[in-house]
Amino acid sequence: MSGYSLSSPPLSIIKDGKASYGGNQRLFSDKTMRGYGCGVIAAADLLYYLAMKNPEYATPYTGIPEGNTLSFEKYERMCSRLRSSFMPVIPRFGKTGPMLAVGLNAYFSRYDIPLRAKWCIAHEKLFERIEEMLEKDLPVIFSVGANFPLFWGKHKVNLLSRSESGAMRPVSAARAHFMTVTAIDDDFLVLSSWGDKYYMSRRDYLGYVKAHGSSITSNIMYLTKH
Repeated sequence: MSGYSLSSPPLSIIKDGKASYGGNQRLFSDKTMRGYGCGVIAAADLLYYLAMKNPEYATPYTGIPEGNTLSFEKYERMCSRLRSSFMPVIPRFGKTGPMLAVGLNAYFSRYDIPLRAKWCIAHEKLFERIEEMLEKDLPVIFSVGANFPLFWGKHKVNLLSRSESGAMRPVSAARAHFMTVTAIDDDFLVLSSWGDKYYMSRRDYLGYVKAHGSSITSNIMYLTKH
């Protein structure tokens, strides 16, 4: 895939001998995390990747990573600690982008990490900012927001899988969900969600936001150095 991508694969969680593509809240024993913990997962995967790439970004939460694999038991403990200290999850609601930014900035401040998180950038610059972050080797927390203004709506954006022949087919769908962008080209985003690798059409995403969503809730976490 040409375009922009992280220099290394995202965090891989090992459970029952199987390796994931990023974290997966569906594996957690806690009911609230299983149903509404996607923001914590996206934040944990980001913070672990930062520590893996730069030991100065390592903290008591991440340790000093030795590669991109982690047992599920250690990953669950890390996420639980993050949730308790920086990333509270509201039962039956989850987290908003601004709440996630507050948690990340509190974490960065506590451990003197020279990064600043900002939720929501101008939508006409969305893909440009994703490319910019990936070029700097920064994972991008990305959201398909809830339907708006009809929050109870059921419209979603397709998540795709690529066959060996290169054909794309829908295998899942998302709304009101945080994911992590690991690569992008002119047509597709590559995403980590629920421990799997998916593709999403840029056109489909923009169409969803215009017809059924909001550019405030469907947006990214933009990281800058300070």
